[in-house]
Amino acid sequence: MTTIEIVYNGDSIVQIKANGHTDYAPSGKDIVCAGISTLLQTAVLAVKKMYDIDILSKVSDGNIELNIPKNKEVQIIINSMIYGLRDIESGYPKNLQIKEIRDVY
Repeated sequence: MTTIEIVYNGDSIVQIKANGHTDYAPSGKDIVCAGISTLLQTAVLAVKKMYDIDILSKVSDGNIELNIPKNKEVQIIINSMIYGLRDIESGYPKNLQIKEIRDVY
């Protein structure tokens, strides 16, 4: 299962951590993993190309960590990504779990 932690400071998302493999299907055929990866990578790319901000903190096999600035436009992009991730979670609850962590900073 993939677990995504969304860390909030007040109303702002400050960090996102995605860990693990969805195990929906073998590597290369896993549509759940592909959907999650596409949403995460597109958000990172959009923030970089549109605002020249690098939010990617760590990446390794099955793990990604993003540090999100309190920039209004960046927050909109990240929230859009989260809508897509939550939609995947609702369709594949055995493969994706999203957790919210609030006000830890």
